[in-house]
Amino acid sequence: GRQRLLHHFPDFPAERVRAVHLGVDHTHFRVPAPERVAATKARLGLKRPFLLQVGLLDRHKNPETSLAAFADSCARAEGWELVFAGGEAGDQRRILEERARALGVADSVRLLGGVSGAELPQLYAAAGLLLFPSWYEGFGLPVLEAMACGTAGVASSACGIPEIAAAAWPLADPAAPEAFAAAVDRLLQSPDRIDAARRSGLGHAARFTWERCVKETIGFLELGSDNG
Repeated sequence: GRQRLLHHFPDFPAERVRAVHLGVDHTHFRVPAPERVAATKARLGLKRPFLLQVGLLDRHKNPETSLAAFADSCARAEGWELVFAGGEAGDQRRILEERARALGVADSVRLLGGVSGAELPQLYAAAGLLLFPSWYEGFGLPVLEAMACGTAGVASSACGIPEIAAAAWPLADPAAPEAFAAAVDRLLQSPDRIDAARRSGLGHAARFTWERCVKETIGFLELGSDNG
């Protein structure tokens, strides 16, 4: 975000830098009807409770931390699955499958590949938690999409992700799978914590609209024009 840019370009005038957050399509990403969630789960063959990571299987998305955290979590011990939804880059699928076998969790890891945009809200809502352990992100839209669908989760403490997740979800070091596992366990072992994360997430995501994004962008451009 803004602070990262100023860190790399310390001589750039701070008053000329403003972070304008993207928006969420709240007509699409919202809490879906239970029957739609059930239909999506049935079509995808998701019969067990699951943790979810959404996005391209790539190194910067850090799926290895989700995998190691799942292996060490109460979710694994209680028979849950870890589900990855999204395309893949390079040989990340092979790497992840080999790592899952080494950790002894290959039978509980699902790689769905790409999921249609129409089904994504239902998939978010079906998940017990979303895991978002990225090393860096341009923005981190899946966090807000999941929040808007009423899902709780654990997000990375790296880069600008805390700016997006705010205080709605717990944060964990993406380099420390044990920290992610501990955050998952704290949520899953406390229905009150999960409910609080869901409520906070819904309220937080509601502030991210495309209307606000456009208004802030125009306002900043007009301010720059006024200053010459």
